Amino acid sequence: MHKEDTDAVAENFSRLLELDAPSATQIVFQAQVQPPSEKSKKVVVTFHIDPRTLAFEQKTAAWNSRD
Repeated sequence: MHKEDTDAVAENFSRLLELDAPSATQIVFQAQVQPPSEKSKKVVVTFHIDPRTLAFEQKTAAWNSRD
């Protein structure tokens, strides 16, 4: 994934977390934060998404066709 793509994903994710985000775009989740250890010095955040709040739509894409 390119940096521009990563930035776009982060921006979209941040918008979905806003209090005034449309309810149709909300996803229920919990976040677990693990503090840094002596070895890694990194904070690990794990998101647990409630799958009942997800919906998918079939879309036709050029790469999906059998031409």
